[in-house]
Amino acid sequence: MIYHKLIIKTLISKVMRKNLINAIALTVIAGTSIVACSVEKKEHISIEPSKGVSLRMKTSGIPSENYEHKGILTLEGRIVDVKSGNTLEAFTVEPADYDVYVTASTSEENLTFAGIEAAGNLSDAKIKISDISGQIPELMLGHSGTVTVGAEGAVAPIEVKRIVSSLDVTVDGLQNIDAQTISLTIAGMYDQVDLDGNLAKSGADFCSKTLTLTKDNDGKYKAHAIVMPTDASASTLDLTYNVKGTEYKSTPAGKFESNGQYQLNTSVDAGSAVTKVNLESSLSYAEWN
Repeated sequence: MIYHKLIIKTLISKVMRKNLINAIALTVIAGTSIVACSVEKKEHISIEPSKGVSLRMKTSGIPSENYEHKGILTLEGRIVDVKSGNTLEAFTVEPADYDVYVTASTSEENLTFAGIEAAGNLSDAKIKISDISGQIPELMLGHSGTVTVGAEGAVAPIEVKRIVSSLDVTVDGLQNIDAQTISLTIAGMYDQVDLDGNLAKSGADFCSKTLTLTKDNDGKYKAHAIVMPTDASASTLDLTYNVKGTEYKSTPAGKFESNGQYQLNTSVDAGSAVTKVNLESSLSYAEWN
């Protein structure tokens, strides 16, 4: 009987020892698995690069959607990005303080955009009329001022204003002239502007714009054109009419400024001889709304 009890105790002891070994082994394996899983998880952790936030442009003052636009994003005097199109997409930026400039024009065919490119200096950015006597498009500019972009993004409000003006010319008193057209040359005209709207000469001298006036059914010569502003320091316009090869000067009071609708009327009194031709010109102005 005692012998049987010893055998049973021995068997129980062996079973318990085996279970303990198995339990320890399972614990070690489980721990190893946890460590392995933990290491494997670390290997797959990746930091997503910042995709930036949105800086949208909200413009006002542009009369229609049929304008070509450029949105110019600047930071500390440097151009960061440029957007182009009939509508402007938002910039994707990192939070900071930015300035946004917008150009709008009915066409870009007679415009030269100098220095308006990413990584360029704002001070080098200029818009030039390529051919002053060609068709000048309606050109408008706007500046947002400083816009602080935070983690939620921002909207840059930009009021856009015209740089150019509209001009209608009428010459009366030449009904007896046998010519279908005459010309008018306007001296002292700017041909360049920076993004802040500051006008300048692209060369050493002011430019001269020549218009062709066509005779209508009433015998009056007329023309319509978009013009750049003239010399801000001048008090009179410098006009030269060319009639069948002969030039006649006229210097009416006034000048062309931005965003104006001008009417230039010239009356010609030929007198009894060509040498006694008198031109009386007057310039009227209305704001271009």
